[in-house]
Amino acid sequence: MVQQVSLQAEPRQGTGKGPGRRLRASGRIPAVVYGLSRQPVSVSVNARELTHLVARTGEHAIISLQIGDQGQTEDVMLRDTQRDPVTDRLVHADFYRIDLNKPIDVEVPVQPVGTPVGVREGGLLEHVMRTVKVRCLPLAMPSAIEVDVSGIRIGHSLHVSNLTPPQGVEFLTPSDVAIFTVLAPAKEEEVAAVVAEGEEVVEPELITKGKEEEEEGEEGEEPKKEAKKEEAGKKEVKKEKGKEKGKEKE
Repeated sequence: MVQQVSLQAEPRQGTGKGPGRRLRASGRIPAVVYGLSRQPVSVSVNARELTHLVARTGEHAIISLQIGDQGQTEDVMLRDTQRDPVTDRLVHADFYRIDLNKPIDVEVPVQPVGTPVGVREGGLLEHVMRTVKVRCLPLAMPSAIEVDVSGIRIGHSLHVSNLTPPQGVEFLTPSDVAIFTVLAPAKEEEVAAVVAEGEEVVEPELITKGKEEEEEGEEGEEPKKEAKKEEAGKKEVKKEKGKEKGKEKE
């Protein structure tokens, strides 16, 4: 289940780039609290504390935001953050007010559990959708939905309709949406596997035919050459006999 944590905030009077830079220089970042049809409140929070909170609980934690020393507390969720493009440090945060007694719609990550049959057969598991949209009470919100993918074969998929929602959770993502699928192995991988197993790789038919015709042509030329030699020999014999008959008449 989602975690419920506390975070200290301080009221913020000045707005704009100047006050924001001074806050960040002191280790704090500007933030705003809004939602539930109430006026937004400008606050500041400790940048390191918020960074550690997000790293520990993720961005879906229920935060009890304690503002100043007056005992004002807001139940919020971290709705959005801005980071420095160079250092990746947090520079601003948006907190959204929630009513713990009213359902909320949120995106929850989906995590695979197990190794699919299709992967053991050489396929590749593709994580098609990494989150699903759910509706539930804030404190019933799952931090993630774990899905057993061990039964997926090559060419098969697992859809939202195959998931079992946790108690008190309703899926809003359409039931026919695929979450995981196992793809067939690539052709190159199949060829490499065949060669590795020692099977003979057949040459292309066109190349083979070309070689055969060339060999047949070379073999056919030999009898022709022999026949020509034999015919020339016969003519030479007849010529010699003709000469001998001429001498006898003389």
